[in-house]
Amino acid sequence: MSWNDYPLVRLLAPFIFGILLASYIPMSSTSIIYFLFALLIVMFLMAYIPKFYPAYKFRFVSTGLIYLMFFVTGVAIVQHYFPYANSRYFGHSTDQYSAYIVKVVESPAETKKTNKVIIKVEKGISEKGVEPLLGKAILYLRKDSLIDPPKYGDYILIRNKLELIKPPSNPYSFDYQKYINRKGIQYGAFLKTDQYTFLYASNEFSLKNFASQIREKMLYLLEKSGLSGEEYAISASLLLGYQEALSDDLLTAYRSAGVMHILCVSGMHVGILYLLLSQLFSFLVHVKGGITIRLVIIILNIWIFAMITGLSPSVTRAAVMFTFVAIGKNIKRDINIYNTLASSAFLTLIFDPMSLYNIGFQLSYVAVIAIATFYKPIYSLWIPRRKVPDYLWQIMAVSLAAQLGTAPISMYYFHQFPNYFLFANIIVILLVTPIFYLAFITLIFSFWEPLSHLFAWLTSYSIKLMNYLVGFFQTLPYAITDGIHFGLETLFLLISLLIFLSVMFINKKKHFLFPSLIILILMFGTSIYQQRSKSNESMLVVFDTPGKLAMLIHHRKESVLLTDSITFANPQSIDFQISGYLTKYNLEPIWIDMDKSGLFDGIIYRHDNFVAFGNKIAVLTTNTKRWKQPVECDYLIVRDRNSFNYESLFRQYKPEITIASSELYPNQREKLREIIGDSISSLICTSEDGAFSTTLDFSMLKP
Repeated sequence: MSWNDYPLVRLLAPFIFGILLASYIPMSSTSIIYFLFALLIVMFLMAYIPKFYPAYKFRFVSTGLIYLMFFVTGVAIVQHYFPYANSRYFGHSTDQYSAYIVKVVESPAETKKTNKVIIKVEKGISEKGVEPLLGKAILYLRKDSLIDPPKYGDYILIRNKLELIKPPSNPYSFDYQKYINRKGIQYGAFLKTDQYTFLYASNEFSLKNFASQIREKMLYLLEKSGLSGEEYAISASLLLGYQEALSDDLLTAYRSAGVMHILCVSGMHVGILYLLLSQLFSFLVHVKGGITIRLVIIILNIWIFAMITGLSPSVTRAAVMFTFVAIGKNIKRDINIYNTLASSAFLTLIFDPMSLYNIGFQLSYVAVIAIATFYKPIYSLWIPRRKVPDYLWQIMAVSLAAQLGTAPISMYYFHQFPNYFLFANIIVILLVTPIFYLAFITLIFSFWEPLSHLFAWLTSYSIKLMNYLVGFFQTLPYAITDGIHFGLETLFLLISLLIFLSVMFINKKKHFLFPSLIILILMFGTSIYQQRSKSNESMLVVFDTPGKLAMLIHHRKESVLLTDSITFANPQSIDFQISGYLTKYNLEPIWIDMDKSGLFDGIIYRHDNFVAFGNKIAVLTTNTKRWKQPVECDYLIVRDRNSFNYESLFRQYKPEITIASSELYPNQREKLREIIGDSISSLICTSEDGAFSTTLDFSMLKP
């Protein structure tokens, strides 16, 4: 096969580049439309007016124009996706509105204390009256046992300001602002029950609303059949793509075992459904016109399943792929898997261009591409003669192929690698197919309680067995290799190396060896440079940890984390705030309880509330201890929630920088700001300004 056999893949590449460029560089929507219109006119002239035909030797001109058109189309779709340039976007003037009329556009997601709701702002209420607006926002509605959360399509009145979502306050922590902005959302609010009012439910028909109602009904039927707890959560995830019921412990166990993909509705689940439907309606093959009826039934049910599961990128991709496969089987023609994947990517990105940044989208496509590319070469290494070994080897070959493709992306995002993924996948894949069928039959016979309860019981115990085995792999020694951290440039080099080596070994192209070696050298060089840069850094970081203290000092590979006694006893409480930084620098700090006395702890020296590290001295205030003379220090960290005299504090200490710990209450921070002013020292409030960090000098220490 030549490059010409992949026309959709060739067109997808400039389309994706257009999306990437537009998502980073703001452009004028009007200019893009005019440019796209001009391109269409030029291409029309070249296609239908003979004198505009380019000579054969200039055929690259027409090809280049086609690529340029798809590139500009990608840019235009991103501009249309984001409403920020529109004059009616509510974000241009949030201060003038006292209330909003909004519509719920996604089914609420339940958390421990709130219901998360995506809304579309319809109208703004101000002193001038009611004005039409547009744009999306996110609301966190406090739970109340007496009030039902709003449903998809409901209109509600919110009496609160929508505030701009802030960037992360701690270095290398999860960037929620960037994540939510890529969904076209810049604003959000936390609302109490008295700050919003249900107005009315939408009467207009919406396919998404209809699918959402069906899913809610099916979730109710699953629960009614007797499934509960983890068994209900996994059944709902496998069948309906509902993941809100999955606990963090369950997700961690499946991720550590390397079988997280089981819990995400994807191509495997659509493939199981395809096979099930093919078998159920196989009798139609012997009926006149039955083949076409069977094809329609299969495609219709696949897309109903896709809609019920929320039309996620992985399901959309799989639905499109199996639609083409079903049609190909019907007309007895082979389908090019790469063009099929490209067509499904086009379909997904046209409606949601920012799904390109979705981890599930990336892993889903890469996994299928890897299986299509590597499965046959891996399977051909050994062809068992007996059915059972052959079936197990097929599962292993698929798992190896998928892992080979997705490993670079998984390690980049999750910083770990599951060492027993191959064995875990064999067992879980053998179990997940019957579990899918059992849960499916439980739903079908939900109208007949005795039978639905029987199948629910079988489903429940099958899931318990699967969870036990997943937990077993998680607890094995060396189950995961963690602490893996590399940058975007290394990820691109790793993927490039994989592509070049694949072409070299699969297509027997020996001349790809040289560029593979060059990439390998670049990877090692980049890794050595990054490791040396990290090892030479010495830093002080005071994290923003609401209500808690977290102060990190690190020099080369040595690190110390000073915390309050409550955090020291429950270190998981600040994991979200500090884990990104620790992973970035591959640190395993010594934890120290600052509420207890100590002397020398690794790279720091402590006495009373003084801490010396490198060439700096910090004072962590927990009392108003008096000194005969004012004590000069580099940093004064105010951390006591009990009220005390701040004027007296600054008579005792003369700091260069004062840091208000996140332990302080808002009124204490405000009082501190008033007293300091511009004369005493500079003030950093970690709750407002984010984490404080600075470089340190440990040159006086012996290497």
